[in-house]
Amino acid sequence: MADLIVDIYTEHPRRVGSSVGTPCLTYTGPMAAGVTERLDCSQPVSGRYVFITKGSGSGIIQLCEVEVLVPFADTIVLVLAIVIVLAHLVVLVFVLVLFFVIVIVIAYSSSWPDEAADEFSDYTVEVFYEDPTTTTSARGSFCYYYKGPMTLGGTGRWNCIYPVYGRYVRIIKGSQSLRLCEVQILVPEDTVPPPYLRNVALNKATQASSEGSVNNPPHLGSSDLAVDGKHLPDVAQMSCFLSEDGDMAPYWVVDLEQTYVIHALDITNRGMCCGK
Repeated sequence: MADLIVDIYTEHPRRVGSSVGTPCLTYTGPMAAGVTERLDCSQPVSGRYVFITKGSGSGIIQLCEVEVLVPFADTIVLVLAIVIVLAHLVVLVFVLVLFFVIVIVIAYSSSWPDEAADEFSDYTVEVFYEDPTTTTSARGSFCYYYKGPMTLGGTGRWNCIYPVYGRYVRIIKGSQSLRLCEVQILVPEDTVPPPYLRNVALNKATQASSEGSVNNPPHLGSSDLAVDGKHLPDVAQMSCFLSEDGDMAPYWVVDLEQTYVIHALDITNRGMCCGK
């Protein structure tokens, strides 16, 4: 084996006609049969393709094994660079996950003070396209969970964790005593003053798992009182919806009559009542 020329190319020399190689070495030989020999480039050469030709332009090239060697230090640098990039990606993913966890925690937490609070807690808001009281297969979209508590007689805004589409809004409680003095369902509307949200629940049809109590006068605690436009927190003034005593899975539903993009709810809690 003799008279070999080794060139290094950054582009494939056969596929790219304009590619220009960088000379690595010229081996005049000869090399003894069955021998392995190291051929060093005359200087370090960068490239991707190693091209070996016969210097005389004729003859047969016979190669039993070819090893292309690069400095070990360069390999270490490359590995370290990959490790650094991966470490940065891991840190970035961790920061993004932490950010979203914080956002979700803030969205679920209450911004109202705890003093003078009653049992107003553990409320979930869902939005449906179909009536969940008559269609058992209706699937709701989650809007908001309120852990509570809320100040007696207070009004607070519950912002959906993201805008939710639907016609029916259902509020459920994890235990007994569902009480709502006023519910406003807010949707975006450019024609109203800032923050450009309009209440679409006023005087709309409502349903509930139960209403009032056998000990209450007629209509006291009726489900429609939560959308009558009165923000009075006084149950005795016929302004609040109350679930029946003993209802362990209470819910309240309002039919908005058409589909809306729901952004938030304004909820008014009951005030002091009945010795509480």
